[in-house]
Amino acid sequence: MVMGAKINNMKPLELKNISNNDNVIFCAVIDRKDICVELKKVNGRIFNYILEFNKEIVYIGYSSSLYLRLIQHKGTKHFKTITLLEFNNKQTARLMEKTLIKKYRPIDNYQYLR
Repeated sequence: MVMGAKINNMKPLELKNISNNDNVIFCAVIDRKDICVELKKVNGRIFNYILEFNKEIVYIGYSSSLYLRLIQHKGTKHFKTITLLEFNNKQTARLMEKTLIKKYRPIDNYQYLR
């Protein structure tokens, strides 16, 4: 499968470098099958999310409607786990999103890598 070849070229996530960031107020890793209605309880809170397949980053995003955004990705992207990073403000979350995309160059973030 062509997708598998692309996934093998991606860099692994160094979670310790991210979770030590003073601006991250919550960090968690969940399985794709754990995307459930419970995530609606965090609507309005600001998250970066990192979609991974076999420990390779495939997509990095930002959302304040986490449940809806992950449901959208569930239908269009191939991933097994999600790393969640919660921030106090949008500016910090957006800056971190751009920084992580530039560092890890996920295959599904092609629009930001031109």
